[in-house]
Amino acid sequence: MVLPCMATATSRTTSGPPFPLRKLTTAPWREQALTKIGEQRFLLAWMSSQRESEGRITDELRRTIHDHWDAAEKAAKRRSWRGASVERVTSHLNAVDADLLRVAPDSYLYGQLPGLLERARKCLPKSDLRRARLQEIVDRRETDLSQHDRDLIVAARHEAAREARHEVTRLRSFKKVLHVTAAGLAIGVVAIALFAFIWPDKVPMCFNPDGSIVCTTSTTPVGQANTVDPSQIDEAMRQAASGWDVAVVLGVGLLAAALAAAASLRGIRGTSTPFSLPVALALLKLPTGAMTAILGLILMQGEFIPGLSALDSSGQIISWAVVLGYSQQLLTRFVDRQAQTVLDDVGRAAPERPQPDAPMEAAPVTA
Repeated sequence: MVLPCMATATSRTTSGPPFPLRKLTTAPWREQALTKIGEQRFLLAWMSSQRESEGRITDELRRTIHDHWDAAEKAAKRRSWRGASVERVTSHLNAVDADLLRVAPDSYLYGQLPGLLERARKCLPKSDLRRARLQEIVDRRETDLSQHDRDLIVAARHEAAREARHEVTRLRSFKKVLHVTAAGLAIGVVAIALFAFIWPDKVPMCFNPDGSIVCTTSTTPVGQANTVDPSQIDEAMRQAASGWDVAVVLGVGLLAAALAAAASLRGIRGTSTPFSLPVALALLKLPTGAMTAILGLILMQGEFIPGLSALDSSGQIISWAVVLGYSQQLLTRFVDRQAQTVLDDVGRAAPERPQPDAPMEAAPVTA
C-alpha cells in the first residue's frame, strides 16, 4: 500500500494537488493560492471524468494548465516581498479559471453564472457589452449553452479578473508611495539626530527666559536679559546645549505620533488584499511626528509664533514636543482619507464611463 503523502506522480496529467505542505508560507494570500491550486486540480480531474467534457480537454490544454499551476505554485512558495509575485500568482490562477470554463460541462458553467455576474457588476460598468450579454444569458434561464455563450462568459470573466488585478495594483502602488515617503522622512530624522548629537552647538534646542538658559535636558542660570549682550546669550546657549536635547525631542515626538497613529486606526477598516495600508500609514506617521516636533520647536525658538518665543522650563519643551508630535495628524489626515478611498475602491462597482454624444441627424429639407 502506498501512502498518499509518499506517492509520486507518474505523469503531469495525473499529478495531485501541491500536498503535503511541509511548513506554512509567509503570508495568508500564499496559503489561499496553494489551496486554490488544489481545488482547480480537483476540478480538472472531475471535468475529465464527465462525458460532456470528453474531447475538449486535450493533452496540450492539460500541459498549459499544469504550466500555469507550476508558475503560480513556485511564486507562492518563494520568499519574496515584491509585488510581482502577487501578480504572477493571481494572473496564472485566473488563466486556469478561464481555461476550465472553456472545457467545463454546461451544468457546471450554468452554476457559475450567478457568481460571474456578481463579479462583473462589481468590476465592469453598466455600459460594458460583456456585462449586458452575461445578464441576458442569466435571464434566459437555459441550461444548454452554446459555444458563443461560453466564449462570451469567458470573455466577461477575463475582463472582470483583469479589472480586479488592476485595483490591487493601484493599492500596491499607493502603499509603495507611503513606504518611500516614510523611509525618506526616517532618514531625515536619523540625520538630524546624528548631526545634533555630534555637533550640539550647531542646533541648540534651548530658550532664554528671564535669567536662565533652558534646554531640553538642562537649565543654566545667566544674568537678566537687559544686562546681557545678545551675543553672549547665544554663546551661552551653544555651550549649554547637549547632544541629547534634540534626541529627546525627536523621541517624544515619535511616541506622540505613535499614539496618534493608534487612535487614527479606528477609522480605517482592514483589507483582504496582500497589501496592508493601515500598517503603511502608521509607519508614515512615526517619522512625521518626530519631524514636526523638532521643526515646531525651531520655529518657536526663532520667535515665528507670537507669544511662544521663550519656554520657561525643560518640562514645557518636552510638553510642546508631545503636542507638536501629535499634531502631525493635521498633515497626515489627508493621506488617511486618500487611503480609505483607495480601500473603498477595491471591490466597488466600476464607475460609468462617459458616453460620446450621438451624432445629430440632419433635418429633412422640405420644399
